[in-house]
Amino acid sequence: KPRESFEMNFPDINKSLLENGISVTSVSDDELPIVQMQFIVKIGAEVDPVNKAGLASLTGEMLDEGTKSRSALQIAEDIDFLGSSLSIFSNYDATFISVLTLKENIDATMAIISDIILNPIFPEKDFERVKNELLVNLLSEKNVPAIVGTKVFYKKLFGINYPYGRNVEGEEETIRCITVDDVKSFYSNYYVPQNLSIIIVGNISKKEAIELVNKYFCHWEKRYIKNKIEYNPGSQNERRLYLIHRVDAQQSEIRIGNVGIERNNQDFYAVNILNQILGGTNGRLYLNLRERKGYTYGAYATFTMNKFPGPFLVYTSVKSEVTDSAI
Repeated sequence: KPRESFEMNFPDINKSLLENGISVTSVSDDELPIVQMQFIVKIGAEVDPVNKAGLASLTGEMLDEGTKSRSALQIAEDIDFLGSSLSIFSNYDATFISVLTLKENIDATMAIISDIILNPIFPEKDFERVKNELLVNLLSEKNVPAIVGTKVFYKKLFGINYPYGRNVEGEEETIRCITVDDVKSFYSNYYVPQNLSIIIVGNISKKEAIELVNKYFCHWEKRYIKNKIEYNPGSQNERRLYLIHRVDAQQSEIRIGNVGIERNNQDFYAVNILNQILGGTNGRLYLNLRERKGYTYGAYATFTMNKFPGPFLVYTSVKSEVTDSAI
């Protein structure tokens, strides 16, 4: 327990809902002249078809590859000129468009980001380039035992018919099946105001945040879709062992786990504390396998808490000759 009581003072969190369904959350902090913005499209790889896994991620990757008024090169140059930064990534639950900008350039930056979200054109030439880059990355991952081990763990735990059993970025065979029309269809179906949450934190007032979002997004036509998805994978009740043989491997990648909990589980905080004790840096796994035994550089555990129950995973890499002892 803490030796004495202490207080934590959090800034006010302001929440608003625009008429077209966009959720806006803002937090004011004028310590620095910067603003961080997060645009969250609340649909991710969970809705990917089994034979086209990677579609949500590929759609997100294509957002900044050209709009009705800007080429991909223009977007990159304009963002760079403003001193802003832009990154886009997807997970099972959502696609995240993260932006950091100077307060003085927030209007010009928002103009670019809104253009990316509202007016992407998904050029065929750029689609093929992005798709080929992804295929090269997926091919290279096959030579990384740590990645292979984790992918196999998810697949065996959940099965490919359950979203968490599939790779967010897809696999070679599924990516090859995706066409630019699939991307356009995914965007049309799921990129709607109802699915967009905008979080703005930094040197900006609640009034300024709402006015800024309204300026660039109020004309986006309100459109509701049915995207309620329910999954319940259930825990595995029997012990199973899977071995992937790699000739001349000097190390063994070990993955052990089961189905964990969802993000809004009432035990969220307790489980996080539990995991720090078990699998955090200097946790029991680390102290035992590294400090006491000298089998590995590190051993950890993690709960991935998604919209639905995600995996609990213990992972480490050990010298081949102590694989059995480490397990």
